Amino acid sequence: MPLVINGCPIDLIDQRRYSFSKHLVTLIDHMIEKNVSVTKTRHDNFYRTELFQFQTRDFESPIPYFIFMSSSVVIRPGRAKHLRVFIESAYPEQAGVPHPKGRRSLKFAAMLGEKWAQ
Repeated sequence: MPLVINGCPIDLIDQRRYSFSKHLVTLIDHMIEKNVSVTKTRHDNFYRTELFQFQTRDFESPIPYFIFMSSSVVIRPGRAKHLRVFIESAYPEQAGVPHPKGRRSLKFAAMLGEKWAQ
C-alpha cells in the first residue's frame, strides 16, 4: 500500500529501479562470463556500466545501468579462502544525477585478482 501525504499517494519503492534489480544476477553472470571491464572508484569499490534494454509501452531503448560493487577476501578457519562480491547499489541513469567517475579500468577478473592478492 502506498504512503499517502497530503492526499497524494507516494510509492516508497522506485518501481523502475526495482524492475531493473530483478536482472542483477543475469548481469553479474554476464560480467563473469565475458570478463568485462569495471572501473575503480576513490571509495575502494568499483562499478560497471551496462547498457540495459529498457522497455516502455511505446518503445525500447538501451540506457546506462550502473552497478556498484565491493569485494573482500573471506578467510575462516578450516575452510577454503574465497572472495565475496557485494552489490552496494545499482540504478538506471537518471536525469539530474551525474554519472559515476572512476580512477582506472580493469577486467573484472583482474580486479578480483588484485583483491585476492591483498
